[in-house]
Amino acid sequence: MEPEQAHEERSVRVRINKDVTDGPRKRHGIARMAQMLGLVILGLALPAGLVACGSDGDEQSEASGSGTQKLRVVYNINAAWLPAMIAQDEGFFADNGLDVELSVYESASTVPVTLGEDKQYDLGGANPASLMAAQSQGIDVVAVAGATLDSVKSPLVSLIADPNITSLADLSGKRIGLPALEGTYYASMVRVLDDAGVPPGSYDTIQIPTPRAAEQLRAGVVDAVMTVPPFVEPLIREGYGHLSDPQTEATSSDAVTSAFWMATRDWADANEDAITAWVRSYKDAINFIKDEPAKSRTILQKYTDLPADVVAETKFPAYEATVTNEKIAAWMPVFEAADQLPSGLDESQFALPLQVQLGKSETSSASTGSD
Repeated sequence: MEPEQAHEERSVRVRINKDVTDGPRKRHGIARMAQMLGLVILGLALPAGLVACGSDGDEQSEASGSGTQKLRVVYNINAAWLPAMIAQDEGFFADNGLDVELSVYESASTVPVTLGEDKQYDLGGANPASLMAAQSQGIDVVAVAGATLDSVKSPLVSLIADPNITSLADLSGKRIGLPALEGTYYASMVRVLDDAGVPPGSYDTIQIPTPRAAEQLRAGVVDAVMTVPPFVEPLIREGYGHLSDPQTEATSSDAVTSAFWMATRDWADANEDAITAWVRSYKDAINFIKDEPAKSRTILQKYTDLPADVVAETKFPAYEATVTNEKIAAWMPVFEAADQLPSGLDESQFALPLQVQLGKSETSSASTGSD
């Protein structure tokens, strides 16, 4: 959900899918996502759920007469994408020769079909599931820069439950809310519940947008939710229980890539300098978050419209400016265990080489953050 520079003008449509679906009927989630992308490609479906605020095609390369390159970017508004908000507001994009226009999406699954020089956007916020689904359908997209890590020290995604539910085993027969019924959230939840003796089919799932999850938990519509900062801390304070950090537990990793930036390969090959400038800007923003946490929270509040007290207690996730094939491929066993792994994937083609992301003169890793 990319806020424009004129933040107050953004318009975000939020929908809740209230259909309750049992585990087995919602398995093959990434394959289902890929099938939906296939329909979009064929013109049988529209990429619904996107708030299109991008520029016209004739504005997509260099800003006229400015010597800067215009980038049309679509993402989501939460703490996972905070460095992009900061790079915009603090001028890091501009300092690195980029004129960035931010727009908002509702679903990462529909982002790939909107990317490309002749499409709505140049860069889009993505996750391992949306990238794999797109590539399995022949959409030639690639991860071009990092965004967020889910780490043991700085958890991003948490499974929060009613105070009466004290263990994962207690979720048998219960209803769980997630922002999507496929992808990294769903697959990691399936994995940790299965390991706890709660197999798919023994619980119900309901799709609830992240901003609505806490209120649905409080209202008793669901018994547990998968959610992220800044929505976790208020629930914990109110007595709701933290059951799991599913993404790190499912991948058996101290830190796992949760989100990154994606583009078409054709666009990436033609715009390597812009990608390097984006990564430099992101590194500047990550350092700003470490050095100026209070000001960073002010920017997060501006973009999310959340109350100041909620933002004040938000724990920032760990951020990374680059991404690698290996980090994305770490999700493949998790998707396979959840029966969600698409076919025809080449894990050597998930991400651009680091020398492209960092620039030919820089070879060190740009991974940073609070973990």
